[in-house]
Order: sequence, then structure tokens, then C-alpha cells
Amino acid sequence: MQDLCNGYPQMRGRYHYHGPSPCLPNETANETLIGYAIDGFGIYRMYDAHGRQLTDADLDACHGRTSKVTWNGARRRIYHYVMTREYPYTVGCFRGTPIRTPRRLGPPPGMRLRPWGSPPPPGAALF
Repeated sequence: MQDLCNGYPQMRGRYHYHGPSPCLPNETANETLIGYAIDGFGIYRMYDAHGRQLTDADLDACHGRTSKVTWNGARRRIYHYVMTREYPYTVGCFRGTPIRTPRRLGPPPGMRLRPWGSPPPPGAALF
């Protein structure tokens, strides 16, 4: 069961999305950077520069593509992931090398978990 933001907390309390969320800013904006995958590539909204909604057919096996997007304030032709309304929604596999992080169980020290079904704070992008 998903909340109004199209996500929910997993068994250990980590909130995550299952597709596009109306709770993220600029929901229908074209080519908007909404987050980063753990391999460093950007994750962009599902609409290309012309407002066309991208689908799995437009993307590779990792759910990304190479095209011109705004990156660090400049138009660049780079590889990036795209969030769509189709599974796997954001990242299907990693094109780059994921960073290694220490394995942690539970939330970071001092973090309070939100009650079941409550959305993350506005603008939070957790993938």
C-alpha cells in the first residue's frame, strides 16, 4: 500500500518511492534533475526537452539514456537515468560504479522515523 506521494517505508523504516511522485517539486517539468543514483548519475523527470513523456522503450536496460540535459548549469550530452511510470520506475541497474557505503541497519543516529504512511518532507528525493 502506497501513500499519496506514491511511496512507503520499507520494513526497516526507510521511505522510498514506487514511481513518479506528486510530492516532488516540478512534477511535470521538462528535463528536471530530481536526484542522484548511488553511482553518481543524475535521475531526471520523465519529460524530455520537448515535453514528450519518456517510456521504457526510450531507455536502456538500466533505465537511462544519453541526451542533452542541463547539468551543473550548462547544456551537456550525458548519460542519465529517467523516472517513468513503468517498472523499474527509476534505476534498473547501475551504469556506473556504485559507491561503497558501510552497511547500516536502521535509520542514522538521531533520525526519527515518520509514522507509517506519512510522506517525506517536501523536496526529499530518496531512491
